[in-house]
Amino acid sequence: MYFCFASFGCRSQRRRWVCPALPARRRSRSIGKPKHLQGAANDVAFARQLVMLCEVFVNDAFDTADKPLASNTGITRWVPIAVAGPWFHERVQYLKQFLGNPTRPFMAIVGGGRVVHKLKLLHAILPNLARLFVGGSLAFSFLKVRGHETGKAPIEAGFRTFIDEFVERARKRVQLVLPEDFLIREGNTVRCVPAIHSDDEPVDIGVHSLAQLTN
Repeated sequence: MYFCFASFGCRSQRRRWVCPALPARRRSRSIGKPKHLQGAANDVAFARQLVMLCEVFVNDAFDTADKPLASNTGITRWVPIAVAGPWFHERVQYLKQFLGNPTRPFMAIVGGGRVVHKLKLLHAILPNLARLFVGGSLAFSFLKVRGHETGKAPIEAGFRTFIDEFVERARKRVQLVLPEDFLIREGNTVRCVPAIHSDDEPVDIGVHSLAQLTN
């Protein structure tokens, strides 16, 4: 019996497909990081090609569960058995605990992009939060709304209305924390600055902002 095991780890930042039930010499049928546009488009034909790899599909890619890909959504329509893996199950249990009766006080850390998608989630979890730290590229959109210079940071178009509405609701419920210093690119290295200028390229939060997460 063939098993396909899909995972997406923060350390490797790669999707891995392995077939643990197969001898090493036969694992050549596994596939590495997807290079097909059909995968991102959740193409039916491509999903059915993936099904030919296995009889049981184990999805442990919690980090990409929100993305309708051929390799995590499309394949489940055709494979005989599709189940969640142990990492996926563990993350779901954490979410259930948080949404039900979390240990308080509770702080959430959110980053990345896609403002609209992130805010939908944040609106849902606000009642359980005591403190919310916004980092990553998402922080620059929040800072832009507040009138701060964000330099060459990526800012999503059409973000202002969504953030204004969220901030208005959040300030009545939680302590909203934004970065107070930043790492900016300087040649082949970075340096920490208390404010961003128009020609700066910020790459991360600064050391003081990082320290806020442990206070």
